[in-house]
Amino acid sequence: MPLRVSLSRMLMKLELLSLWWMHALRTTEWTLCHLAPSKGHSAIGSMGVLLVFAGILVHDHYKVYFRYAALHVPCNAHHLRDLQGVVDRDCNHLAGRRQRLLRPAWHLVKGYRKIGMQAMPEIIRQRIDSLFEQQERHKLKKLHIWSECVSGEAVTRSKYESFQPVQATG
Repeated sequence: MPLRVSLSRMLMKLELLSLWWMHALRTTEWTLCHLAPSKGHSAIGSMGVLLVFAGILVHDHYKVYFRYAALHVPCNAHHLRDLQGVVDRDCNHLAGRRQRLLRPAWHLVKGYRKIGMQAMPEIIRQRIDSLFEQQERHKLKKLHIWSECVSGEAVTRSKYESFQPVQATG
């Protein structure tokens, strides 16, 4: 069961009005809230939970979370918001395509969980993966063509269509 982390600022009247941070950890069964005057590693560590947690940790990419031994999963809501920022700022078509792929995939996962399934059917996951890979191939083709244009090499349509990205080895 994933553990979700969130962080928010609150004005608390302790002695004077001052800015405090509320750290929240939650699963489907419980929520732990912790107030701290800072938002860094010491505040999160003082909660004690992440020091011993070794499951799936869903968060917003705040650097401090990566110090803990967990399987880190970025929050889909933050992904969508960040992609929208790229679309708004740069008119980036790839970011828009990623949004259009991530949003329905996210809703599918939520729908399958709602009916009691722990994961989406493999055939659907494979289809989403193949769409993501198509986007990656398209991005790599464009990058390759751009680098050839910069280097002065002639680019033909057949060269573009026959481009195969190098497979990562590992």
